Amino acid sequence: MRSRIRTIMTGEGLYRQPFHVHEKSRTRGEKRIDALMRSTQRKIADALQPRRRILPWLALNEVFMAEFFASRPIVLTIQADDEETITTRSSGICVCTGSGSRSWFRTMNLQSAETVQMLAAMATGKQLDETKTDELLFKYHNNLLFPPEALKMAYMIYEMYRGSRCSKSIPEKQMCNKVKIKSKGFDAGLVLDGCVSLPFNDGSTATFEIQPEFSLKNIILS
Repeated sequence: MRSRIRTIMTGEGLYRQPFHVHEKSRTRGEKRIDALMRSTQRKIADALQPRRRILPWLALNEVFMAEFFASRPIVLTIQADDEETITTRSSGICVCTGSGSRSWFRTMNLQSAETVQMLAAMATGKQLDETKTDELLFKYHNNLLFPPEALKMAYMIYEMYRGSRCSKSIPEKQMCNKVKIKSKGFDAGLVLDGCVSLPFNDGSTATFEIQPEFSLKNIILS
């Protein structure tokens, strides 16, 4: 059984036709008058729709939230389980299952041999050889993975901004049973399994949870 994430959203535009991520860039070349007309039509339609929606798609791997314009950071507030809410400024956030821990989550946490050797030299005063470095990297990267059937999820804050005056340490990644994220985005999206996307702009919230009944049975042939 592979766990899947259910997403509950509140905000505007929740019942718009979802789009594939690659379709977003195609709309950037439209004329300004057409864009304004489409925006007005969307606002009228959004005003008539409910402000809460349980999404019909269960994410098998991950849900990623960020601004569509890659160089623009996004401000998010995050509450994992019943812990204190934190506010971050970053390039986005990824919430993943055990299946997804082998993909985006692992890639976001990859470290280079040079980084490991530098940290080891600073901590111990000794230089690690290539064999020891590879062993340490393998253990670290392997430790990022967790079972596909686990009823927990992990979130990873991607390229989090840390100011020089930041006094509070904010964890970049964490395991949890439930996580609630609120957006302060400008032109942001919530993307499920790297495919279907919905708007995730200022004031919108998304709550993610895993339950046994959401799991997908898979068959292994050998």
